[in-house]
Amino acid sequence: MNIIQTRPVYGRNYRLGYLGFEFKTADPIAEGIAWFTRQDRESAVKVAHVFIVSGPDECIEAHAGSGVIRASLEGRLADPCTIVCFKKPAGWSLDLGARIVAAAEPRIGEGYDGSLIVAHALNGSFLGRLVSHLTGDEIASKLVDLLDTQDEWICSELGAYVLNEQVEFAGVGVLSKPNASITPQELFDCDELFEPWKDKLPDRSLLYEPAKAGSKDGV
Repeated sequence: MNIIQTRPVYGRNYRLGYLGFEFKTADPIAEGIAWFTRQDRESAVKVAHVFIVSGPDECIEAHAGSGVIRASLEGRLADPCTIVCFKKPAGWSLDLGARIVAAAEPRIGEGYDGSLIVAHALNGSFLGRLVSHLTGDEIASKLVDLLDTQDEWICSELGAYVLNEQVEFAGVGVLSKPNASITPQELFDCDELFEPWKDKLPDRSLLYEPAKAGSKDGV
């Protein structure tokens, strides 16, 4: 798959309320998340983290060790080991983008749900997948319910939550599942929630990978 590389520009390539997805190459945590969620992948793009665009150089995200925070986009866009994808919510408008951000803002300062990560890791293991196959996901759902902590978040749970809070998306596609059970990969690959990619490939408005040495303008 060809990845078109370009420096994204706010207002053209990403906007208020877009969801960002990222994957850090050669990062053991990102690789681990990708491995545990590999069965959820419906595209060739691997993702391990989700954030909500809240400004030209700002996002809201649930981050391990920090909880739900406002964070800069610049560092990840400049990092040569980080691939960033921006996805445009279906039917996006400035009003919808503002409402998505408004749903995320009250969560700032709340904690990170490390126990829920454990539930996802267990469910994504070989044994967890086997149990889910035999029980129709009943055991997996109960494990998520047991380990999900109220007012604490993981990145994909927060991303699912802010979309589920919008009347346009409530219960649509993967959002028919509890927010806490949704993985970054499932959210990324849910075609019902986002505008389609041209020719089913990443285009320059949606996928950004820092330029390799010697390339011109990252293209």
